[in-house]
Amino acid sequence: MSGPVAPRRRPPSWRLGWMLPAGLALLAGLDAALLLIGLPAPVTTDRLPVVHGMLLVLGFVGTLIALERATALARWYGFLAPALLGLAAIALIADPVPLGAGKALLIAGTAAFTLVYLPLWRRQHDEAVLTELLAAGLACGGAIRWAGGADFDDVLPWLIGFVVLTIAAERVELARITLGAGAGVRVLLHAAGVVVALLVGVVLPQVGAVLLGAALLALLLWLIPHDIARRTLRTRGATRFMAAAILCGYGWLAIAATVLLLGGTPHGGAYDAVAHAVFLGYTISMIMAHATTILPAVLRIDLPYRSAFWVPLGLLQLSLAVRLGLGDALGWGPAWQLGGVLGVLALLVFLATALGSALLGPTPTPTRAPRPDRTPRSGPRTSAAVPAAGTVPATASLGASAPSPVPTAVGASRFGGRRAGAAVGALLLATLTVLTVGTVHPLTWGSGPPEGSDTAAGPSATSEQAPVQTVAVTAEDLRFTPARIEVPAGTHLVIELTNTDPAMTHDLVVESGARTARLAPGQSEILDIGVVTGDLDAWCGIAGHRQQGMVLSIVTTGGPKEDPAVDGAEGAPAEHAHGAGTESPVEKPTIDLAADPGAGFTPYDAELSPLPPSDGPVIRTVTLAVTEQVMEVAPGITQRLWTFGGTAPGPVLHGRVGDVFEVTLVNDGTIGHSIDFHAGELAPDEPMRTIAPGESLTYTFTAERAGIWMYHCGTAPVSTHVASGMYGAVVIEPEDLPAVDRSYLLIQGEYYLGAQGQELDGDALAAGEPDLVAFNGYAAQYDHAPLRAVAGERVRFWVLDAGPERSLSFHVIGTQFDTVWSEGRYLVQTASGDGSQALGLLPAQGGFVEMTPPEPGHYPFISHILRDAERGAHGILEVSAG
Repeated sequence: MSGPVAPRRRPPSWRLGWMLPAGLALLAGLDAALLLIGLPAPVTTDRLPVVHGMLLVLGFVGTLIALERATALARWYGFLAPALLGLAAIALIADPVPLGAGKALLIAGTAAFTLVYLPLWRRQHDEAVLTELLAAGLACGGAIRWAGGADFDDVLPWLIGFVVLTIAAERVELARITLGAGAGVRVLLHAAGVVVALLVGVVLPQVGAVLLGAALLALLLWLIPHDIARRTLRTRGATRFMAAAILCGYGWLAIAATVLLLGGTPHGGAYDAVAHAVFLGYTISMIMAHATTILPAVLRIDLPYRSAFWVPLGLLQLSLAVRLGLGDALGWGPAWQLGGVLGVLALLVFLATALGSALLGPTPTPTRAPRPDRTPRSGPRTSAAVPAAGTVPATASLGASAPSPVPTAVGASRFGGRRAGAAVGALLLATLTVLTVGTVHPLTWGSGPPEGSDTAAGPSATSEQAPVQTVAVTAEDLRFTPARIEVPAGTHLVIELTNTDPAMTHDLVVESGARTARLAPGQSEILDIGVVTGDLDAWCGIAGHRQQGMVLSIVTTGGPKEDPAVDGAEGAPAEHAHGAGTESPVEKPTIDLAADPGAGFTPYDAELSPLPPSDGPVIRTVTLAVTEQVMEVAPGITQRLWTFGGTAPGPVLHGRVGDVFEVTLVNDGTIGHSIDFHAGELAPDEPMRTIAPGESLTYTFTAERAGIWMYHCGTAPVSTHVASGMYGAVVIEPEDLPAVDRSYLLIQGEYYLGAQGQELDGDALAAGEPDLVAFNGYAAQYDHAPLRAVAGERVRFWVLDAGPERSLSFHVIGTQFDTVWSEGRYLVQTASGDGSQALGLLPAQGGFVEMTPPEPGHYPFISHILRDAERGAHGILEVSAG
């Protein structure tokens, strides 16, 4: 056997020039990706974040696939499609070129791309080619929708259909032997299901998203079991690499389809997960799988497989696992950013690996063919009839350099022939016609202004011509910096919001309806405000932050001011939009305190059990988990509360002077929280600091003095956190406190009702006008579940006023207090023979009273600030005869 012989290098094809715009689109898209996750990038322009999605999907992937199809057609007019798409990418990147020109080129490029499939279909009547024709039409439809002013999240499903169906049809072409003669028909039927889902989604987005998820899962359930990659994964070398990449792609597509099926129209983290699972996980994995076979056929360059290709493939999978698993699913901002950086790095490493492999040239091959790899008995042997995963059969159109004389691809059915082509053509023509009409007449989608309306014309009318101004804004310490933005009237405003607060969560809500997601510390988001024609108010939408002065003013200069002030927003910032809304007057629920509580009502346990005997100070260990949950606060009235330990008030801590309390605070909420114990004496800097979601701290203090001490969240605005339920009591009993027959604890708090099931009304809190005043977190609950006593028993009431605003005058109707202890001292003692009618407390003050009900009956206890009693600060002590 002679030594290995180095193969001759082939000169690259002139078609390599068509790849340069695609490569530029890829690099610009990666640059924009860094900007969108709030990190510095080599190039920063106003345009890049807006066109990020279209650059990567149509500028890069679209140009690559169009060039491949043009090569298979081998006619000069076929290369118009990649040329136009490449020019569109350049126009989208270049700021001096109007954005409308880039959009027009995208439509022209995708239309030319769609037409390329007509001669390919005439050459070989293969249903897989019809599927690719339909997929190209979806790309054209997406370009039309985007040019017509649709947000990218509306365009996203169409681009998903384009890449998924194109790659699925090519897999059918590559593995037709294992898929069977009817594979072309099957993939075409699945493609029709995807198109139907997209058309439904135009009118009913939620239903369309669920149908799209179901259609994609159905396609995968048919394709994966028959794809030869499942078997060739057990081989070696390039074949195994291709199979691994293909199966990884299927896995990410399955995740995206499941999210759509279960969640409908994706928002926030779900949107990010779907977009990147499809366009990175599925699409780029497939490109990596086929690069060493398709690019040599298209560009006539040697790109041999080397084991180094596993590195970018592994990085890509890791990046998505971190971004989707830790970032999107768990809401961990640093992981989301890390996943984004790893994704950019994976693509750059892949480009470097491919370039290096091409420069090194073909790997030496022996003069005699080596023995074929052994394959497992359970799987077929690789042969000329069964291509390895990712290889290109001679009869497939993918990557062919000359027209094939064969009218039908190997294994293709002749189902329907020209009739199938006519049906697909009619469906595609109808789809594109509807989209075009909808673009020209926005009323088709129900989103355009009626005739004669004063509403601005929308983004399609003015955004393309408007100058773009991007302003960086930071959120920290309940302030936006800058707090005032001046823009010339008619400017397309984009805000790059970064939360630089060390622990608190913030967002930005604009009165026009645009808003960001809630941003954890360190997170950023780009918000497309649209074309600004008049002054706008903006604020942080976290409860209470606006009332504390966290507002932003957008002021227009020059030109007449209009109302409303925004024509519309478009482009990639909408990719990451997370809903919209404006702050309008709160629709408060109707209060009926005499109504029956809701199902599952359980009163807060007001009984304070006696402390067990002890020989000395006790260490008391407590864990308080912060939760945010919807709870009933009065009969039929629910609010979203922030709680310690799942109740409002939080759990009662009970001990004696000298006891040590070790409290672990765990923030399981979505915003920053803290805890402040009035019962302890220590510098607040560390133990009372605000901690971000997912963090915890330990707060240790020694009870040095007796009293009923308040604890509460100390995160600004404190009033909002307290009024949302974040308060509780620490009872430290005085020495030699006499035993009583009954001991109860009541904490007065206030509710400033928002809409049903929502957070409080910050404006009502700022005005100091509560809708409900309650003992132990539920208005009038002890009317429905009275506290019990027996005539002649001695009853003690520990009472704390948690506020945040209202004072308390505690009174029990029908009795007098013979003992009153307030803020560390006795005001009245039993032996004195004196009495008291009420215990007056300001917010954060507490004490106890004692009485002996003389006879059976119902003794109401109230706040004698009667307006508050009428708001729910009342209950009943039911005394029996024993």
